[in-house]
Amino acid sequence: MKEPILEMRGITKTFGSVTANKDVDLTLYPGEIHALLGENGAVKSTLMNILNGIYKPNGGQILYKGKKVSIRSPKHADGNRYGTSAFPSDPDINSSRKCIFVHAGM
Repeated sequence: MKEPILEMRGITKTFGSVTANKDVDLTLYPGEIHALLGENGAVKSTLMNILNGIYKPNGGQILYKGKKVSIRSPKHADGNRYGTSAFPSDPDINSSRKCIFVHAGM
């Protein structure tokens, strides 16, 4: 079995007293493409903003190729290929659902 290229384990993010993500796990393997789907407010963007270095998690860890990493900024994430490519769904679609497509750098 392939080893994961990217893992988010137990990711928690709070904004003041509001918990956006609580103990979220995400595992990506080489060659896979994932789509995060959910209603508006389902914190898809928050999770990806953590992975892309925009937000810092309050708990949990991120592993890249089995090694724990601390993503300091979007530039750091991009330079080390930790991040994702995100394509928010078409804003013209009359829907309360949004989608973010995710692929891990190789």
